[in-house]
Amino acid sequence: MWKDEIDSEGNVINGRIYFNDLEGMFLDGYTIEDGIFTKRYVVEKSIKKAVFLPFFFFQSTTNEEDDCWNMDTLGEFDGGVLGEVVISAPGRENGDVNGDEGSGGSGYGDYVNAAVSWNPMRTGRGVGGGGGGRLSFGQINSAAAAILMAAPVRPDKDGECPEGYVFNPTTEECDPTCKTEGRLYNSATKKCECPKGMVEDSTRKCVKKPCKGDPVANVEIAPQLGASGIQGALHDTCARFNEKYTCKGVRGRKWHNGVDLKNPYGAPVFAMYNGTARLATQYKDGVIDGAGYHVFITSNIDGNEVRNVYFHLQKDKRVSGTVKAGDIIGYQGLSGNLGNAIEQNSTTSHVRIKTSVNGIKADPLDYLATTIDPNTRKITNPYN
Repeated sequence: MWKDEIDSEGNVINGRIYFNDLEGMFLDGYTIEDGIFTKRYVVEKSIKKAVFLPFFFFQSTTNEEDDCWNMDTLGEFDGGVLGEVVISAPGRENGDVNGDEGSGGSGYGDYVNAAVSWNPMRTGRGVGGGGGGRLSFGQINSAAAAILMAAPVRPDKDGECPEGYVFNPTTEECDPTCKTEGRLYNSATKKCECPKGMVEDSTRKCVKKPCKGDPVANVEIAPQLGASGIQGALHDTCARFNEKYTCKGVRGRKWHNGVDLKNPYGAPVFAMYNGTARLATQYKDGVIDGAGYHVFITSNIDGNEVRNVYFHLQKDKRVSGTVKAGDIIGYQGLSGNLGNAIEQNSTTSHVRIKTSVNGIKADPLDYLATTIDPNTRKITNPYN
């Protein structure tokens, strides 16, 4: 991989990736522009054999994030032997197709980019960054894995493509049938399904499932803003400000039960553990209040009955009955008192998790896969 342009954190903005076999035979190659796989290299028809000469490898012995195989030289290909074709790729922000599929596209650029399209890093370089997106090494590895799973396949002598592929008359190759939104073809079910570790959301996009025990994709404590500063809303704390209440002897503070985790409006909420889900709604004087639309999930963990409750969901698309860890059980809403709290600038969009063990209130932090230091509100195992 060549990193032609990187940002201050070492993420790739523009670059090139080449795939080859162990003998140096060229297999595939791509160009990254503004954080998107935009072009694919092809060997010109007049070249019978595509080999890198000379071709050398070295591998870092460190454990740095960018530890990977590198290529010293392109050899013969420096002379322009490799041509480029525009591939069909999702737009940077809205997921629309970027490129003309009728102008020589490879036909699976959307599949390649879908491997990283769920990650918010692709939305841009930040204020004043000059526009464009960027990809971390982890995202590039995900895309590389997708490329290898969907490597170019050629038809047989009768011009037929194997099961799960469709013939592309432009490239004369077989494109994956399930090239949209990162799905893979399941020969057993004859369906296009999300890859392992991902699940389909309400918009039919494949989204990454969090670790078992985490209810959202990116775990982070939601702050209590306004008069309360940046104090995170943790369990059994006086995190909330309300002049009508007294918490642990402090007037104007209100006791907070549960943990608030940041989650953008409309984002999925996942079951933390296997269990049985049921729906509920909290009212006050006939008006939806407090927890709003929520879901109870009762699980058996180490012989204990653990119940997790998920607050402030949207009314529709909540799930009841038997669920598995990682299933989407609802979508982030503004129900209950969350909408008013956001309007008053006292918090941000979040899902509140309340936990009880054998009927006794417990700290949800003890059941999250992500470890959070209750004193600093910081994550101590960010790679879970």
